[in-house]
Amino acid sequence: MLINNQTAFAIQNKTTNLKNDNIDNRDSVENRLLQNDKVNISTSAKTAEGVWQEVAAKFDVNNISRSERGELASTLVSNGMIKSDVAMQIVKPLSMNESSEDRVDFLSVMKGAFEFNQAAGLNRDQLELQMKAIELLERLKKLR
Repeated sequence: MLINNQTAFAIQNKTTNLKNDNIDNRDSVENRLLQNDKVNISTSAKTAEGVWQEVAAKFDVNNISRSERGELASTLVSNGMIKSDVAMQIVKPLSMNESSEDRVDFLSVMKGAFEFNQAAGLNRDQLELQMKAIELLERLKKLR
């Protein structure tokens, strides 16, 4: 079977056009996905920043009660802002006699406890958790 040059050229041309169309479509889909991802990340970031702002406005880490610390930790955990191990650093009682409504400068208390525990040789994992809690409290203070 003989195929003339025009027929061979037409087949080759159609095959090339189909390949190019597929590449163009794939690129177009990939670009749309990337654009959607950027929008979703941006929206998530704005939502997260909004949560941080709301929490900072509601809780004064330099004048906070134990019950408010519980609410603070619960809010941050439920919004995926912190893990439960850091939340435990925030809600644990400062003493056996602490009332749920006693107000304290919690950021200063946490910093003092960290320094004491570091000097006493508390294990590294516990010190890291305390430092994460302190960093969180400092962030909230700056946003206030």
